[in-house]
Amino acid sequence: MLTTVLVSASVLGGLIFAPGDNTGPLEPIYYEQGVVGTFHNETYSLTLENLPTHSDIWVGFNLETIGNWQGTASGDVFTFNYDNNLVPPVLTSFANAPGFSQAFPDRYPDGTRPAQYLAITATPNESALYVNAGQYPHTADSVTLTFTGASDKEWILSNLTVSLVAVPEPSSFALALFAGLSLLGVRRQRECNARSCSP
Repeated sequence: MLTTVLVSASVLGGLIFAPGDNTGPLEPIYYEQGVVGTFHNETYSLTLENLPTHSDIWVGFNLETIGNWQGTASGDVFTFNYDNNLVPPVLTSFANAPGFSQAFPDRYPDGTRPAQYLAITATPNESALYVNAGQYPHTADSVTLTFTGASDKEWILSNLTVSLVAVPEPSSFALALFAGLSLLGVRRQRECNARSCSP
């Protein structure tokens, strides 16, 4: 039976980085340093409310797979989702056992990578640590993140970080538009003066 661990948290601060910058956050609105939890047959859920205006959400976390994860063939799948999207942004499989393949960093069931591929630390048949991060479209004033591991396998979530991508202020856009139109007007006036145009 799948159990759900629910956490509700308040936002720590303001907007983080400018649109188009997907290199990661400068300062998170939510950060859980260290281990968030050790899970088995569970879904970890985190809800953040009263978010400031934003265009995207950036989520980063470490995932440690522990024990006999056997990857794609055994359906040892991990899922990260937000706001119950029909297509979760992360749906992949992991393998700790040599001889088994995993999907990560690709989507399950498509990837065929060797066990513990791209792990930052790994011990065959025991554990592997992976870094995951992504930027996703989101504009609502709250978000619910869910993390679900393989039903009979152990996994640890750590260093969970959430940041927001700022929406450009309308005044900045309007000012740029006004400046562009003004330059066009000046250019037309100069062309007319050179040709002796009448108004």
